[in-house]
Amino acid sequence: MDPAIDAKAQDLEACRRRREIGVYVDVDDAVPENAHAYGSEHLMRIEMIDKLGEEVSKRDLVKVKGELERRGQFRGVILEEFRKGSTLAVTFDNLADLIDVWKLHEGKQLSPLFQAIFADKAMLKALRVRKLTLRVRLWLDEFEECRDELKKMAKEGTRVDVHTRPRDMGLLQQVREAQKQQGPKLQELHDAEAEFDRHLSEFLLVVKRSLPQKIDRLPNLKEFSTTMTVAMGTSPAGMEHVRKYLSTLELVRTMLAHAEANIYLPLLLIPERCETEKQRELKHQMKGAIVEMTRLLKPTTSLKEANFKEWEGKVLPRERTLFMGLISLVPLGVEKVTDVDQFLDEYVTGFPS
Repeated sequence: MDPAIDAKAQDLEACRRRREIGVYVDVDDAVPENAHAYGSEHLMRIEMIDKLGEEVSKRDLVKVKGELERRGQFRGVILEEFRKGSTLAVTFDNLADLIDVWKLHEGKQLSPLFQAIFADKAMLKALRVRKLTLRVRLWLDEFEECRDELKKMAKEGTRVDVHTRPRDMGLLQQVREAQKQQGPKLQELHDAEAEFDRHLSEFLLVVKRSLPQKIDRLPNLKEFSTTMTVAMGTSPAGMEHVRKYLSTLELVRTMLAHAEANIYLPLLLIPERCETEKQRELKHQMKGAIVEMTRLLKPTTSLKEANFKEWEGKVLPRERTLFMGLISLVPLGVEKVTDVDQFLDEYVTGFPS
């Protein structure tokens, strides 16, 4: 083992906390931009490790968690902080999540995973290298100690007061601020839904007029947008309703993306041991609302999958096959965005004052 890496491992072990292990990230190989900048390969390696530590410690762990989440990895793993340079301290809520991470280590999948997330153009530029290969490892003794602690915790069933974790309190303040920033847009979205409802008959009329004759179904938003773009160039009358419809859907997309990045993902860094069962369910519901509505708004998703039953009476029965999915996206989008806002209110109030 490299002496520098061995020292970092010993440093983390000395300050290791319960249910915690270190994810040890170091430089396996690097090709500097200037081959003559270092007196020896050993000096280059030491400097690269130090620079790597400086750079990874600047990374936003919420965004890192988001990248891991999108790859379906590190579920239930709390990213605490980068400690002693490039060592990522992580904790776990249950034994299964620890074992999953250990299996990644045993399967030699940790290094490529962290390579994909951290060894980007910004990192190469900061380290002044043309090529960078990372090595990521776990240590068996930490795994075994953490495993034993998690088994004991499961028997005790003790809840941790979130107020004893300053980082988590900061995250809660952060998501509350993000919610506050969403406030005016949420009102704008509700106003847009009301306006769309008021002008629904005009919207349906202009869409019907713009569609090819004898069409009885709109497959997806991509097909709708393409058809409407052509129609706007040839028959612009009434198209303001179509443009407003499309801009409302874009507002829903923007708000969902904001909610995922600034509300849901930060909450994933708050340990389940700080939460009630209800709060854990609320986080799950937040994710469900964001994922489902984001999927429905994809250009290629079938419009048959969208149906807001409360609006069925607004469309003639013979035209529901054609229009119901299309118009449902607006009230469904408003509903899901509003749900996330309300779920967050309930989640936060679930903590003791």
